[in-house]
Amino acid sequence: MRILFISHSSPLKEGGAETRTREVAFTLARLGHDVTILCGKTQVSDPDVSNVNGVQIISKKTLPAVLLRKYPYPHYVSLAAANLSLMFYIPAFLKREKFDFIREDMCPFPPSFLLSLVRLPVARRIVIVHMLARTLRGWVKYYGAVFGFVGFIMDRLLRAGLLKYDQIVSDSKWLADELMEYPGISSRIRFVPNGANLADFNPCERRHRQNGNVRLLSVGRLVENKGHRYVIEALSRLKDEYPGVRLDILGKGPLKGPLIKLASELAVADRVKFLAPISHQQMPALLNEYDFFVLPSIWEGLPVSLIETMATKVPIVSTDIPAVTAIVDSNSATLASKEDAADLADKLRWALRHPEEVRARAERAYEIAQMYDWTTTASREIEDLD
Repeated sequence: MRILFISHSSPLKEGGAETRTREVAFTLARLGHDVTILCGKTQVSDPDVSNVNGVQIISKKTLPAVLLRKYPYPHYVSLAAANLSLMFYIPAFLKREKFDFIREDMCPFPPSFLLSLVRLPVARRIVIVHMLARTLRGWVKYYGAVFGFVGFIMDRLLRAGLLKYDQIVSDSKWLADELMEYPGISSRIRFVPNGANLADFNPCERRHRQNGNVRLLSVGRLVENKGHRYVIEALSRLKDEYPGVRLDILGKGPLKGPLIKLASELAVADRVKFLAPISHQQMPALLNEYDFFVLPSIWEGLPVSLIETMATKVPIVSTDIPAVTAIVDSNSATLASKEDAADLADKLRWALRHPEEVRARAERAYEIAQMYDWTTTASREIEDLD
């Protein structure tokens, strides 16, 4: 089949939606499909056209270079500009190129934007929905007033059955169940989880450190819903009792400045390090350097980083949210209440004091991870479209 992926930014970026787009596209290309990705140029360095692993990636100009330098990915300004520019480019592109079906992401709204309200000249069209906040208050909280309001409107249109998609695929069970409540779209909803390249992960044996040094890793964009402030606050509650605990936060985003300020105010700036995102090919080796993976999120779809951590047998301390408990429970991870730094600190304290129990949970998480693979995800996305 000839497949067109539409994405608001290059799939070579390291966001959750971009990662799924990249891995599914590469997998489908390996399976013999002709795959093209049409995306917005969200950084000046993005090439106009490239071919990676058999997938053609076309990046269209979104903003003048001076603005792209000021608002590069993952800033919402460049992402919103990508949606607007792609909406005008897609009709002309589809007149020149013919595809069997179109696949796009809705995160927070479709990259085809208002074109999602009309039929396009293609046999089938699917959308992958990642995180839909349901209420206007939730949208504004996580995306700000402007982008949150637009996301809320598109969300309402989706739930009302007005967006012209033949299938609506959710990467999280909780969201799929929620969308099934809407009669206008219930027959089109499918749950297809994220995955990992499991063969790349080689778990190493972890021994309890005798010198008191403990390394914590948290991964994700520096935005509100990732909850990084709570792990920093939790660390401040542990600093006297466990002076050897260090936290690395891997990611970038608009909250980096406020988070650095928070760490300074709580007197843990010397124990918190902010690291730039790395490629997923580098993640297996990086994860093996840490003693615990901390996921303090308030709200998630299905974090790829969680599955990758499970595949590496790194013990997990996470907030108890539906996206997490859909695949792990208290027997395979240590769970804390969301938006509760005190409880997160208590759970980290328990984990530090019970290394054998924590190791057993990591083993069970590893067994669960074997069910999540990108090849399975890619095949399930198109299984009804052949």
